[in-house]
Amino acid sequence: MTRSRAAIRSAVAALALACAAWPVLGQITGPGHSLSVQLDNDELAGFSKRDRWYSQALRLHHFAPAAADSWAGALAGRWCALQACAASTQVSRRWSLGQNIYTQNSRSLPLPDPLDRPTAGWSYLSAAALLETADETRMAELVVGLVGPASLAGTMQNRVHHILNVSPARGWDTQVRPRLGVQLQWLQERRLALVGSSLDLVGRTSASLGSVSGQAGAGVVLRFGDRLSGTATTAEAQTATGRIGSGGRWSLQAGVAVRAVAWDYLIDGPAFGYTSLVRAAPWVGEIHAGATWSFENDWHLRFALLRRTIEFESTAVTEGRFAPQTFGTLQLSVPLR
Repeated sequence: MTRSRAAIRSAVAALALACAAWPVLGQITGPGHSLSVQLDNDELAGFSKRDRWYSQALRLHHFAPAAADSWAGALAGRWCALQACAASTQVSRRWSLGQNIYTQNSRSLPLPDPLDRPTAGWSYLSAAALLETADETRMAELVVGLVGPASLAGTMQNRVHHILNVSPARGWDTQVRPRLGVQLQWLQERRLALVGSSLDLVGRTSASLGSVSGQAGAGVVLRFGDRLSGTATTAEAQTATGRIGSGGRWSLQAGVAVRAVAWDYLIDGPAFGYTSLVRAAPWVGEIHAGATWSFENDWHLRFALLRRTIEFESTAVTEGRFAPQTFGTLQLSVPLR
């Protein structure tokens, strides 16, 4: 398939996806409604910033209570029949819009490096049901999106670079080829109080299966703060629950996580114009540290730094050409009354 035909087909798919999203843009305010915006970017890492690999992700979440006869309420009812839920469980539904941008280690190379991860873009819509108590969060999510030129990831990155007077990334002509992405994602978090409401542990397990990737993960987070409650922990934008309140005015956290990866089309997929010689790493680990602040008006702000092992394998990685990546995540949540 030529790039022009791929672009046309991707544009048609993008239009269809936008039309599917239109009914979602109805009533978005009311009691219990909230909006969460999250930005992940390696430039937020400050002392070790590098515009490479997991270069940026932007995700917008809209939350609302779910009625018992809604799709989220029905899903929650079936889930609770299989795995008992506490009487205090609150059910909400979440609509999300997101975009992930992945680039090579150097954005200025005139030709792509076949031993580096390929340039790729992934834009998506998702619908999720969340079941939450003071000590547990469960989430089931359906994600539908586009990989390739129709993701508009290259357009987004280079327009931002133009505004900031930064040199453009040159790898978008050789990005990963188009694919329709459909993912099912599952997540469960449990909280264990250690010292009253000021110190706790949160365990997290997750899985994602579909045409973009197949992977499963687990992690543990130690939190210290004011009147801790819920299970809010740091995660990259694509897998974050979006709920960032931690019970009181502030909290500090540190954690470790690991993922087992069976496939990742954003790394393994064929690219335009050259043959990539990399494959997804079967294991990816990360550590993080972060903080959350809550304000009088029920706004919540969170910042964290994450250090991640290299997500791909190649002879360049084996020879030590590349180092692990550090990136930052910034998230704001506000009520919509």
